[in-house]
Amino acid sequence: MSACASPGEASSALPSRAARRSLQGYVDVFVEGETGNRVTTRLGPWDCISCPAGVIQGYQNDGLEPVYMQVMLGRGKPETMGYTDEELYKRRDAHLKAL
Repeated sequence: MSACASPGEASSALPSRAARRSLQGYVDVFVEGETGNRVTTRLGPWDCISCPAGVIQGYQNDGLEPVYMQVMLGRGKPETMGYTDEELYKRRDAHLKAL
């Protein structure tokens, strides 16, 4: 799957196993442990980070240009993504019920 992160865009989620690769531009990515300890690094073109299932991870584009990323999921049919914000997590299926 390909994704584009506009300047100022951020995301934080608790997905299945995933890897992100920056194809163009620079993006700050993070992983967060159960104790809240967060590690952040910057990915440049063709850099990649891999995260095991259940690890909170996300990105922040603090640059002035869009960042194009490739996201690789660890399953052929990934599970529904979770959120670190409890209210968002409770409403994660609402858009599907509206169809």
